[in-house]
This record gives sequence, C-alpha cells and structure tokens, in this order.
Amino acid sequence: MKAPLDKIRTIIQHREVREEPPSERIPSAVLVPLLNERGRLHLLFIRKVEDNSLHSGQVSFPGGAKEDEDLHLLATALRETHEEIGIPPSSWEVLGPLDPVKTLGSPFIIYPFVAFLRKPIPPNPSPQEVARVFTVPLAYILERYPFQLQNFTWRDKNYETFLIPYGEEIIWGATARILQAFCQLIKETHPSGAGLHREKPPWKRPH
Repeated sequence: MKAPLDKIRTIIQHREVREEPPSERIPSAVLVPLLNERGRLHLLFIRKVEDNSLHSGQVSFPGGAKEDEDLHLLATALRETHEEIGIPPSSWEVLGPLDPVKTLGSPFIIYPFVAFLRKPIPPNPSPQEVARVFTVPLAYILERYPFQLQNFTWRDKNYETFLIPYGEEIIWGATARILQAFCQLIKETHPSGAGLHREKPPWKRPH
C-alpha cells in the first residue's frame, strides 16, 4: 500500500490527540522520521549502543527524555534527534503529534512527533549513543499491519509485544506500538482527516 506524504500530512494535522493526565512518569519525546529514498517513503530508526542503560541495544526512533532547557516536548524530540543522528531541527517539516505511549519496562511516557526530512542529509550518528542508523520502507511496515502480539524474551525478561522483523533488526516494545498507532491512522482514516478522530483545525507547531 502506498501512503503519499500529502495524505499523511492531512491525517496527522487534522486529528485529535489523546490527552494524558499528570503522572509520575518521566516525559520523553521522539521523532517518527519520514524521508524520501528512491521515490519511496521510508521510516528512519536507530539501534542504541550497548551501554547497560535501560534501553541499550534496542531499536527505537531518535529521541529521549525532556530536559529543563526544552521549551516543549517537540523541542525535546528535535534536540535529541540532532544529538543522536546529527540532523538539525531546521531540516525537518514537523507534521504533528501522535498519541503518547507508556513504556512497559521503564518509567517513561513517550510523546511522538511525525516529521519529514525536507532534503537528503546523511546521518552523522553519535558513537556514544547510536550503534546503527537504518531505514525501512513505509510500505513494508504498512503491509504487516495490524501487527500481532507475540511473546518475546529480552535480557531474560518476557514481554508480550508487537514484533516487526527487518533484516537483522527487530522493532518491538514502545516503538512498535507507536508504529501500530501510526499505521492505524494511515490505513483506517479518511484522507480528509475524518474517521478515527473528529475533524479539527490543523495542528500548529509550538513556538
């Protein structure tokens, strides 16, 4: 299934984002990065370095925890993306937010923002944080939606999670749940933006 950028832009900008009540969870944010490769939309992922941190070695979107310097969560996602893969905030067209997702094995709540890379820029990953940067065709992800829950063992712990294999990588956990929600919007929402969520004025980028 093809998902033109204009359709994604319309759907994301005209949806109602679920509000999360205040909690003790640590706020964090990620970009859901779209880019054009050989005329097809791809999603960009990173695999974190093995450093014994909570999410070391896992595949994820670029992002991280909110810091005091960040004016809002979108600023967090853009700053962390710049730090992790070397692509500056001005290079992205931010399409809008998805619903927040809670991590299962750690105390975070993740706020995802879909963004499109305006022009090709080779990533320059931070060797302290990122072991690998790779892309997956969006069509590959959409063809596997809806994802199936499976049992998965990671570092001697068992999880029931969505699993999306791609070559030597496995996308799972909160990243896979963000993808599940993203695919649901694309495949089940009318191109006008109406469908799963009521029509509303376009999302505005925070200033």
